Amino acid sequence: MTEGIARIELEGDHGPTTAAAVTAVIAELLHEEAVRRAMPTRRPRPSAWVAAGRPRELQVPLPSEAYEEVQWHRQSDSPAGDPVDD
Repeated sequence: MTEGIARIELEGDHGPTTAAAVTAVIAELLHEEAVRRAMPTRRPRPSAWVAAGRPRELQVPLPSEAYEEVQWHRQSDSPAGDPVDD
């Protein structure tokens, strides 16, 4: 793999140490960018508003004729095996 050649010009009176430091910083930034691009992107997690608007599988409501046959638990109003004793 061949990398592109870039030319960097520093204006002013800078020595070789400054030029080496600037070059090292730029090389590190390019390396970090290459590492991030190599990582697979993750799908963003949808917000609660988006998730609420999407179709989902709903439970079938209890038919009215079977409503009286179900024993209901008084604390949560959900079908339960044993009724609550008073």
